Amino acid sequence: MTFQFPQVFFLLVIIIPLLIVFLLGKRRTESVIIKFKSRPPRFWYYASRVVFAFLFIGSLVAVGARPYSELKKTGDYVFLVDVSLSMQARNSCVEPPFLDRAKQVMRKILSGVPEGRFGIVAYERLTFPITHMTFDHAYLEEVVEHGIYPGLIYDRTDTQTGRALSLIAEKKERLPEIYGGLEYVILLTDGYMENSNRSLLGESLQKLKKAGIRVLTVGIGNQAATPIPTVENGECVDKFIVKDGQLITITLQRDTLEFISSETQGRYFGEVEIMELIQYLREETLKQTFVESVDVYRQRDDISWLFMTMASIGLFGFVLLDFGVRSR
Repeated sequence: MTFQFPQVFFLLVIIIPLLIVFLLGKRRTESVIIKFKSRPPRFWYYASRVVFAFLFIGSLVAVGARPYSELKKTGDYVFLVDVSLSMQARNSCVEPPFLDRAKQVMRKILSGVPEGRFGIVAYERLTFPITHMTFDHAYLEEVVEHGIYPGLIYDRTDTQTGRALSLIAEKKERLPEIYGGLEYVILLTDGYMENSNRSLLGESLQKLKKAGIRVLTVGIGNQAATPIPTVENGECVDKFIVKDGQLITITLQRDTLEFISSETQGRYFGEVEIMELIQYLREETLKQTFVESVDVYRQRDDISWLFMTMASIGLFGFVLLDFGVRSR
């Protein structure tokens, strides 16, 4: 446990005058009781008052010093999320599109792996980072909520998954100070690609293996064919996209995603297997860090709640102690 502002503990000097006040109060109480020939409180009463008061004050001072613990394990991960047109597929406008379902998966992972450092990269025809690598999960959740949306670039039906994976491998090689610790990419997609783009996967997967990166694929979508609603005046309408007289539908390409994960020694997870994915990340991917290391920035876990609980115990103990004595 460490304190962000340890200088706040100088405020504990207020305990000295408080102790003097308690001693003076004890003497005055005993003198009054003697005059009325009553029985004075026992020693444990005065000792308990001092303990509860010091517990209350000391705990509040500790809260002001901002206590935190540094988690001893961490890992680097990149969310690679498909924002192409196929990720807008759904059976009706009242259902969430595939992309919103992918966002929900990202939120659960961020919540389940607080030790991790994450970055977010979006792709369709082009690939571009949305965030830097960061431990700031509050910031990442804001980006997931408000910074990932469809239609970021043009030609949205030309999904280039292979090119996106290649870019991640190249970034690790060219920017080791940022991506040097990256070993896992979490790919969120329905797996839809045109046949001309599937041929690029082999070369991309080789680059990933050479860079020491494994791909954990998360299949987002439905086993049944799912249409894509159109958008009119910025609103979804239950009128679906048709091309050459035929309804365009999207089916989850599980075989493709399992191929990507197996070729990079990763794993495939379905949407309903997110808890298994979180367990895998926690048990298989987090690495031990060392307090002495100056190269590793560890996620800080605020533990002010612990001292707030202690302060509450001190306050209630102090109040109930006096109440118990008076009720006799």
